[in-house]
Amino acid sequence: MRMLGRVLILSLLVAGLSLAAAAQGYEPPTQANHKDVYCSGFVASSPLPANLRIVMAEDRVGGVLYSQYDYIYLSQGRNGGVSVGQRYQVVRPVNDPNPVQAFARQQPIFKAIGQLYMDLGWVEVTQVHETTATALVQEACEGLNAGDVLIPFENRPVPEYKPSVTFDRFAPMQSRGEATLMMGKDFGSAFGQGDVVYINLGTSQGVKVGDYFRAYRYGSGTIYEGYRKAGQGQMRQLRGMPYGYELPKMRKDLPREVLGEVFVVRVDSNASTGVVTLSLREMHAGDFVELEPPAPPAAHLTVTPASISRGATATLSWHAQAAQEITLEPRLGAVEKRGSMNVNPTQTVTYTLRARGPGGETQATATLTVVQPAPAPAPVAPARAPSMQDLFAQSVQDVFFEFDKSDISAEAAASLQQTAGFLRSYPDARILIEGHCDEVGGGRYNTALGARRAEAVKNYLVSLGVNAGQLATTSRGKDAPFCTESSQDSCRALNRRAHFALQ
Repeated sequence: MRMLGRVLILSLLVAGLSLAAAAQGYEPPTQANHKDVYCSGFVASSPLPANLRIVMAEDRVGGVLYSQYDYIYLSQGRNGGVSVGQRYQVVRPVNDPNPVQAFARQQPIFKAIGQLYMDLGWVEVTQVHETTATALVQEACEGLNAGDVLIPFENRPVPEYKPSVTFDRFAPMQSRGEATLMMGKDFGSAFGQGDVVYINLGTSQGVKVGDYFRAYRYGSGTIYEGYRKAGQGQMRQLRGMPYGYELPKMRKDLPREVLGEVFVVRVDSNASTGVVTLSLREMHAGDFVELEPPAPPAAHLTVTPASISRGATATLSWHAQAAQEITLEPRLGAVEKRGSMNVNPTQTVTYTLRARGPGGETQATATLTVVQPAPAPAPVAPARAPSMQDLFAQSVQDVFFEFDKSDISAEAAASLQQTAGFLRSYPDARILIEGHCDEVGGGRYNTALGARRAEAVKNYLVSLGVNAGQLATTSRGKDAPFCTESSQDSCRALNRRAHFALQ
């Protein structure tokens, strides 16, 4: 009863905080943060190649600890296939320097699944010589050392959190594989919310990035020796117990003690890296986990305003979670997970957003009421014809890009359809397309990326029938940001765009 009361109080507190955040317009994050994905470490099934390493850093003779924006020297250059612009992940193989006897039962399991590596950051090569190269540390999770290993950089998937649902502490056991919490980051043995943990199930057992594990322990305890003895009833007699009764040694038939949830951010063949997203109580190394079934997707759809006069425009906004296929009807078809667009139907219509994923299908609807106009009043003097600048402002909108990409998204394609219509209708109009980037990365690289973005937009407009002579392109790189208020990705995303200017 006391524990139930604490859980109830915690639930009420979380609900109150959620309502307060909603009242202030705050939207909780829907996906893992960058540090969890790129800085949590991982377990490789076999040792990674270690032929490319950090040797030293600029202005660090005698120093071995390097950080973000330092220039470092690499052990190979052209002789090892290194070239300017290449990116490398910096990692470090680690072993517990002070193994604890309490982990004796876990150590053979951990050795069987592979080698633990720390994620230290990533670098980009700026200069190459015959036998060495120089690279700029673009991101540092921790201090980089001479001797750390460099492996080719790979973009890691950033998983979505599952939709907010009530956590069922008493859900029945799943038959999707049982494993253990091997240890935590930096060889920790006790974990709570936000901590990084390693689990001995991976892709070979069907685990995917974005999956959830449920953590629990039996009445018989865990395989972590420090806690197992208490769980097995080593304290035989407690004050107040009836004489002659002893605590049971092994009772797996008793209800298990559920501890919380772990969100998978990285998966290798035999192990997973996860972040504790829900902690009902302290978890320990050696506690058990099971793979949870996929959560059903969530779908949210709104139209603002809900009622318009015929000929007016409303904004349709939507977002979905835990979905692989998202459609918006009528007539719009497949859409991105999050987006908005202007609509101006001639009669009342109900829009339906369908989200389908491994956990099933969910749909949301929104009705836009169209009020038919009153009889036309007596003729009045014609209004002034709109200027070319007015028509440009009404018809042309900037388009946005994903991080480090120049591909035209479905949302951008829909906007460019309207831009193409304007240019075809006004063949005398001339437009300058500016490619913009966020501040991540070097100036030269971002200038080239901005040029690719501008050219991609131009080529797409030409494919829609626009005269190429109406279009000019340029790259502003990262030199003319639209948002400078913060370093959060929500701000940086506003700088990854193609901007249109009427000439």
